[in-house]
Amino acid sequence: MDCNPADDFLYILHDSCDILAIALNAEDLLIGCGDTGTLSHTKQEISKRFKMKNLGESHVISGIHIARDRESRTVTIMKDRYAQNITDRFGMGCARGLLLTCMCLGVDVGTK
Repeated sequence: MDCNPADDFLYILHDSCDILAIALNAEDLLIGCGDTGTLSHTKQEISKRFKMKNLGESHVISGIHIARDRESRTVTIMKDRYAQNITDRFGMGCARGLLLTCMCLGVDVGTK
């Protein structure tokens, strides 16, 4: 498993047929994988070393909203509220119109 060079809290494992991603946030883990078997195995292995509680499908993490469309097999990550909170916190609310937020992993998650 490799640490993402752009983010110390994102780990990605590539194998011949799937990608597994683990994002760390304080005391939380966000685990994503296209294969339920790999996902289950990973959660089982992590739970052998750490106390874990499965909170189900994530919709928000660190103010970043996650929308999943199972039918089209897509995940959309929206950081607009997160960006708004940051600009408000630092007194830059007038800069909101200039913010363009984009997250591009460059990963093809097409059907198997």
